[in-house]
This record gives sequence, C-alpha cells and structure tokens, in this order.
Amino acid sequence: MEGMETNAEIEMYLVVVEEGCEAVVRALDGLDAEAMHWKPAATANSCGAIAKHSLANAERNVLMTFAGEAYDWRRAEEFLADDETVESLRRAWASLRTRMRRSLDAIPESRLSEMLQHPRMGAVSGRAVLLQTTRHVSEHRGEAELTRGLIEAGRG
Repeated sequence: MEGMETNAEIEMYLVVVEEGCEAVVRALDGLDAEAMHWKPAATANSCGAIAKHSLANAERNVLMTFAGEAYDWRRAEEFLADDETVESLRRAWASLRTRMRRSLDAIPESRLSEMLQHPRMGAVSGRAVLLQTTRHVSEHRGEAELTRGLIEAGRG
C-alpha cells in the first residue's frame, strides 16, 4: 500500500533489526575470502556464516512469520557461506532491507497482537516474533563483532 507509514511500534522493532543486520554485514568490510570464512573454533561460525544466518533469520521472522510471506526454510543452509562474498552478502542485505520496509509499511498495528505460527516457537504473538528477531540479531551482532576482533588480532 503506497503511502502508508509503518506503525510506531513495528518501526521500533524494525529499526533494531536493521541496525543489527547492518552491523553484522559491516563486520565483513575489508575482509578477504579467507578471513571472511575463518572460524575461531571448529564449532564456531565464520563472519560470513554469521551474516548469512542473520539475514535469513530476519527474513524468516519478519517477512515469513510476521508479514505472512512465503519462505522456504532450510536452516542448515543458512550457515553454509562458502560461496558467499562480502559483496553478495551486502547485496542480499540491501534487498532484504528494502523488502522488509515495503512489507511492514502495509502491516496493520493489529498484527502485533495476532497469534502467529512460528516454526520454532509455536503459536506466539506478532509482537513476540519481532522481539525474538531483535534479540537474535543482537546476539549475532555481538558474535560477528567479536569474531571480527579476533581476525584483526591475528585470528586467536
């Protein structure tokens, strides 16, 4: 719906999601492929995998669960970033940001109180979906920034 404004509460959640995703993607800036795919431990994630998963999680929660758009969820693939580049993830983020903005401009405030079916949490309110999304991206923001710090410090 052209010309609608995002509800203030939905906007608040969206800004936090955007800031988190932007920070995760920004953690990739200036990294070569080897550094982007470096893992601080065998069971840890690389900056590339953190970014790919963070974007997929935001897409799944904001667009699929909250906005009701179709999404083919393949969680394991969210962490496979070997074919990704800094540029491909930056493009994915720019596209996702635009899609989230467009979609949420058309969502009524009542969606916050509706019970939605989340693939992992079950039946929860729209507000809980957005809150979970902000929490999750904030965790990965910290993980990406810490991993980036380890890369800059000589990779552990």
